[in-house]
Amino acid sequence: MNLANVYGPRWPWLFALYFSLAVICGYVSWSRVVIDEKGKVYTNQTGVDVLVSMVSDKPEGNALYPQMRSRVLIPYVLVGAKKYLGIPYRLTHDATRLMFIFLAALLFHWHLRTWFSLQEALTGTALLLGTITITFNTWTPISTDFPELIGMTVCVAALVRQRWVLMLVALSVYTLNRETSILLLGGAVCFLYTDRTSLPKVLAVSAGIFVTWWSTYMAARYLAGVGTGWFVVPGGTGHGQGFVREVIGLVQDLWPRRLASILSLLQNPHPYNVNWSFVLVLNVFWALPLIAWRSVPSPLKRLYVGGLLGGLTMLSLVGVLNEAGRYMIPLYALIYPAGLYVLFRYVTPSYSGVETGPMERRREDLAQG
Repeated sequence: MNLANVYGPRWPWLFALYFSLAVICGYVSWSRVVIDEKGKVYTNQTGVDVLVSMVSDKPEGNALYPQMRSRVLIPYVLVGAKKYLGIPYRLTHDATRLMFIFLAALLFHWHLRTWFSLQEALTGTALLLGTITITFNTWTPISTDFPELIGMTVCVAALVRQRWVLMLVALSVYTLNRETSILLLGGAVCFLYTDRTSLPKVLAVSAGIFVTWWSTYMAARYLAGVGTGWFVVPGGTGHGQGFVREVIGLVQDLWPRRLASILSLLQNPHPYNVNWSFVLVLNVFWALPLIAWRSVPSPLKRLYVGGLLGGLTMLSLVGVLNEAGRYMIPLYALIYPAGLYVLFRYVTPSYSGVETGPMERRREDLAQG
């Protein structure tokens, strides 16, 4: 990668900007303190303790759930850094979280440069860092969110460039972080399918994605010590064991909470109602490509449709709307390109000549003395 081509000739300054934004973004999450109705305090340290417990014999909190324990990447990094380097758990957690935010910004910029100018990629990345903070509404910081953004960004960028080995390697690492990496499958099918002649490639790539995802996910469950027992909730929801029964049972049992979160938008439509997060995280980009659909390049259209299908899938499985926002994070890489295309070419198009804004005219006046 030529840094000057991707990030501009003065790329160290852009890196410094992204690092500063990463620190600000990370601080918003790191400094969050939640007190529940019983007076229990949840802080950044609470999240660290839960992560470490995922690879211990005494899991705590969400670590009790198999699908949480299968997210082994970050817990093993924390434990490994402590065991082999003597680095405290919290230091590793906080340092890697900042690193992941920074890398997410750099890689998302790189992804956008496939289609957009340096300034447009900068704008898109800044919009991402500004909007993703709406997902910081959980009891503790979710350490898998930014690695998930990195994973999907690299996978989609490799998909667009048809670099299959890179895509599958990134998918494997991504799956160790969170099993929702399977969303790449829908995005790949939508992106690659153009007509019947494209079916062999679609089937081959889809098979590669599914086999890589499934084998890595099973390996992660083995590393986590949850084997092939309960997939979702230990002891189940009373609907029987097995992936299909557990997922159906989980959805059924979560519907009361889901309904309450939906009704809250009617009963309390305040813009700060946390249940708006699934809308606000991608905000106008959910619909922006539709206003100039015919003009959007076909590859961006196909990525966008894949993102919408992924969002619909996650929204149908996640129980409460405030939780749905952070499950939309991997969709940035799929939905943003089409939205940014319309934003820059139809909502805020560039002008020249006599149609200059007041700042441009002021600069011209100053230049002329």
